[in-house]
Amino acid sequence: MDNIEVAAFRHARSQMQLGMLKFVSKWLSNTLAMGVIMQQRKHRIFNRCPRCHDWGEDRLHVLVCWDSRAKIIRRQYLDTLHQLLLQTSTHPDINSFIMEGVSQFFRQPHTREEERYEEHWKWEQQLIGWDNFLSGFI
Repeated sequence: MDNIEVAAFRHARSQMQLGMLKFVSKWLSNTLAMGVIMQQRKHRIFNRCPRCHDWGEDRLHVLVCWDSRAKIIRRQYLDTLHQLLLQTSTHPDINSFIMEGVSQFFRQPHTREEERYEEHWKWEQQLIGWDNFLSGFI
């Protein structure tokens, strides 16, 4: 939680409905009711993903579950993100970097490419990781 930009989060949460506010708070604090958390709380016997039945459903797994239904949701998310970046007049280079980076993360979440980028901010985002970007730690 130390990496959350408090002022930005405060502004964003002031515009959220209560249900979304609870979800985001639980997501960021890693206390959302996922398999691993529910097993720790003794509310589930197993920590399997309800979609793909893989073991160890955690925050990362929720983002990259290989089930076809999850892939459809991710595609919709990427389309929405792309539209948002266009609507907010995000610089094309930043837009491309974000879309390519998030897409790559969805395909290979456990890799952290160490290729050098010409611009320092691109390298910094690679170090932070796309999972952290998607969780609001940017």
